[in-house]
Amino acid sequence: MNYRPKIHCVIPHYNDSTAWYRSTAPIIALKHHGIDFVMKQSVDWVDMLYTDIVFLQRPFKNDFKDIVEYARNCNKPIWIDFDDDLNSVPDYNPHRHVFKDGIDKENFQLMISMANVVTVTTDYLRDKYKEFNNNIIVIPNAHNDYMFPFEYNFSKNKIVNWRGTNTHREDLRSVIETLRKVQQLESSKYWLFNFIGQDSDLMKGLVKSRQVKPMELIEYFRYIKSLNPMIQLCPLVVNDFNLAKSNISWIEGTYSGAVTIAPMNFHEFRKPGIFTYGSQESLYYTFEAFFQMTETELEKMYNESFEEIKSNLLLSHVNKQRAEIVQKLLN
Repeated sequence: MNYRPKIHCVIPHYNDSTAWYRSTAPIIALKHHGIDFVMKQSVDWVDMLYTDIVFLQRPFKNDFKDIVEYARNCNKPIWIDFDDDLNSVPDYNPHRHVFKDGIDKENFQLMISMANVVTVTTDYLRDKYKEFNNNIIVIPNAHNDYMFPFEYNFSKNKIVNWRGTNTHREDLRSVIETLRKVQQLESSKYWLFNFIGQDSDLMKGLVKSRQVKPMELIEYFRYIKSLNPMIQLCPLVVNDFNLAKSNISWIEGTYSGAVTIAPMNFHEFRKPGIFTYGSQESLYYTFEAFFQMTETELEKMYNESFEEIKSNLLLSHVNKQRAEIVQKLLN
């Protein structure tokens, strides 16, 4: 009988969107590589007897440090994953107090230094944390093709889509005036602006717009595919926290059938098929140009994004990196 290694997973919120991309979903998918897991928020010596590796997603509180130290004392390899720069959460973020009050920087850095491997989503995050650990590996966020096959879905629907929780309120606010001006273009009268994430105050003055309540994750993926928008808008305010973010809005937009518009300041959005803009004025002209493009021109851009994700950013492909990490930790 072949031995199946087991990962003990300490995951703060096992069913949120970060767990979908960084912990619960990709760790479960390691079953395709002969790897098992258990999810538990604590550890004891019994756990350690049948555990091969201890995995922690975005640890930041002192009780996480206790788990890291316990695993280390039991001679278990430690794998830590980060998808955000938790030391740079901006003041406008509604969760700012959680991290501002919860992070002891000395212990935070100590946890990172004690890990055998640290995985992150972006090159920016790798550079942020590399002074604390010399084994930091970038594993990009990926579309979960085990759950949702990545199928060609180019849209002909004149819909602009934006999605975001209240943590992205300021990102949307940064472009809302420009969107109001865009809607004054004659060519925009055929377009619907769809916003997933309610914010009635912010939407005032927009015409032909629709707000959709935030939804459960599986419902969300089903919704965006049926919505099938032609444009995915991904505005971001330039700050350290956002610069560390990945490009999942582009991945989700391409899955839904859209061509993505995103700011050029962000390395993660310098990908095939993405429209990039600099200033708010250039965003306005980007929309103006987009509305005048032919279907053939738009499909060419969509194809570039689709092929890039299909080749490099599906979970069935990206998870090979995680399987390799497991093998190296065991050896």
